Amino acid sequence: MRNVLPLTSASIDAEVNVERLPRTTEGRINLYNSTRRHSAIGMLSPDNFVQSLRAAASTLVSLELDADEADLVRLEEIGFEVFASIDALKGRVDRRNAEASGDLP
Repeated sequence: MRNVLPLTSASIDAEVNVERLPRTTEGRINLYNSTRRHSAIGMLSPDNFVQSLRAAASTLVSLELDADEADLVRLEEIGFEVFASIDALKGRVDRRNAEASGDLP
């Protein structure tokens, strides 16, 4: 014997609202991807996170902890952003993420 759920006004409403389901689902997907921020990706929306990855992919970075031995001028000439400390690099990444999320004034 199969279990049969009783027909209620809630199930009738659910059946009637099936017409709105595609619109509601699309709205939730848009909210999730373009507006809602996610802690796992630096409090960015997924759309902004992907944009920051694309921007980062076109940026060459060099961390030169022994700047005296590095040819900093040449690295900058060929398009590298050169950082002499981990803190400077982290600060640049934090600023880029803030720019991508729209958090900068």
